[in-house]
Amino acid sequence: ASTQAALQASERELSALGAKLNTLLGIQAKAGDSDAIHQWLEKHNLIRTTRLWQQLDVEAGWEAAFESALRERLHALEVASDEDIDRLVMSPPPVRAAAYSQSEAFDLPGIPGLRPLFELVQTKDAPAANAIKGWLAGFFVAELTPSANDRKQLPYGAVLVTREGHQYSRAGVSFFSPDADESGVLERQRDIVALRESIAVVDELAADCLGSAGVIKDMLGLQPDLGSALAMVVELARDRLKAF
Repeated sequence: ASTQAALQASERELSALGAKLNTLLGIQAKAGDSDAIHQWLEKHNLIRTTRLWQQLDVEAGWEAAFESALRERLHALEVASDEDIDRLVMSPPPVRAAAYSQSEAFDLPGIPGLRPLFELVQTKDAPAANAIKGWLAGFFVAELTPSANDRKQLPYGAVLVTREGHQYSRAGVSFFSPDADESGVLERQRDIVALRESIAVVDELAADCLGSAGVIKDMLGLQPDLGSALAMVVELARDRLKAF
């Protein structure tokens, strides 16, 4: 009975996790996808194209800094070649948008005492890594709010970015306020990854419980109905998992 209860608890947890995951996926699917850009994406067969934010794993707490530095490039489309970008240039979108393709790896000159912002992100493929590195050239991490003296020490073109997304340079400060289309995209993506990992763990637990139930049934000669009921619970849990 305790094994059956554990399986039923696992199924309930899977259901709750799945509901939360579906909600986040629904919000993410709409991120940066206005009616105007949607029509342009359809025209160029880019509806299912990978976006840059899908390729990023930003250090927790620094999401706003990346949203501030990247802006619309956070939703940049990953296309196959420079020729694809040339075709987009011939028919540009009616709103802000960005695209990137494969490029050769490169190094950027550092500034002593400053940490490049791109060091706070992991990427899933080489095109995204090169794009993010190039677009974040000149952006550096500010753990604390820079003083006037800190700003005066910056080379021209260098920008310090805080966790809040505010940008500081020799010229002054640019205060960040997230756009509706970009706000929360990176944090939600982190939550989605965590939820999928949790679902996998719960599913594995349910499978372990089913295995234990089979052993107990064999040892104690439990009624066949119990084994069938437990199997049904696990199969239901696995069906839910497949949807995610």
